[in-house]
Amino acid sequence: REPHVDGRLRVVQTLDITSRNTLSTRVNVRLPDLLKTLGAPGRKSRPKGGALRRKSQEEQEQGGKEESGQPFFVRRFLHFSAGYVEPFSYTWRRNTDGRNYNLIGRPPLLYQLGLGDTLRVEQRSVGLTRHDSWSRSANTDVSSGLRLPLGFSLKPTYKEEVSWRSGSTQNRLRVERSLTWPGVAVAWSRADRVPLLRRWLNSGQVNVRMQSKRTEQAEASLRPSNLIEERTRQEWTVTWTGQWRVGPTTRLEIRQSRDESVNYELADPSGGEVSPWQRPPLRGKGLEEGRTTSLETRYKLRPRNLPLIGRLRSNLDLKLALTLESQGRKNATGEQELQAFDSNDRWEVRLDGTYNFSESFRGNGLIRLENRTPHNHQTRKVREVKVGGTLFFK
Repeated sequence: REPHVDGRLRVVQTLDITSRNTLSTRVNVRLPDLLKTLGAPGRKSRPKGGALRRKSQEEQEQGGKEESGQPFFVRRFLHFSAGYVEPFSYTWRRNTDGRNYNLIGRPPLLYQLGLGDTLRVEQRSVGLTRHDSWSRSANTDVSSGLRLPLGFSLKPTYKEEVSWRSGSTQNRLRVERSLTWPGVAVAWSRADRVPLLRRWLNSGQVNVRMQSKRTEQAEASLRPSNLIEERTRQEWTVTWTGQWRVGPTTRLEIRQSRDESVNYELADPSGGEVSPWQRPPLRGKGLEEGRTTSLETRYKLRPRNLPLIGRLRSNLDLKLALTLESQGRKNATGEQELQAFDSNDRWEVRLDGTYNFSESFRGNGLIRLENRTPHNHQTRKVREVKVGGTLFFK
């Protein structure tokens, strides 16, 4: 309520609104077709009159040299590279969510359509339990690739995500930026042609993936003086997959990661003038490293006669997996040196099997051995044997 002209109280009707809008852009460029078009040879027009036919031999040789100069080489290069370049993709997407209470009128049309950020509407009696909220995220993805000789392919990627989120009041804004670059994936589809393995493999493939991700959190803006946390993660993965001639499929994967984090004290606006490029005092830092190696073999036994078992009625699916993991953590307060406070080593052997005894009954089994050794060196052992079945009613 608010006082009227004659002194009486007038009831003011308020509105609570929720706004959500999404803007997106996507661009796909067929680089092979574009390069072929740019590298296509041009059409020569017919000479008019007899003047061009009476050119001297010297002028013809000089014209031939100019024609076979740099423009001709560029066209040949563009046309040749079209067979090795993959399409280019660019995607941008922005999501905005807002919640406002106790408005005395409707917001402007541009705000309702998601084209404006300013509310421009007065509010009445803002409560203590309900606060206005606002958040926005913008994502950018860029990718392309190259097809190289000998079965190699290269695919670089660029990803960026920026988010803004209001705190308990609209004056406090938390900003976070995540950038993944460089991100590179290399694949070799002819790994079965290695001299020592070609006689044992039907097919083989090697994949290598490397990426570096940097994350920043700040208050109000991403200036160094407003930073709260910085985090850098580097990870690479190598995978080899092969189909053996005798039947099994083997997959070997090695993964290693390194995660560094730095935390800062919250900036004090009343602490005097601070350079926008100077970081706040260091609060703490941490380091986490991990390595995982896994070896997996799958084999499908088709119906056949086996010793001591007899003839199989259906496929027997077997999977044997071996996993080795190691993980370590370190942290420090302020400018102190990093100290190890947690570690974990683990190995596991797992055998899974599935067999159809009939059309209406399928059996499965599991044998698992696991050892886990934390930082206190007290090994935890797990031994598991499980047998089950599924009955189908028709």
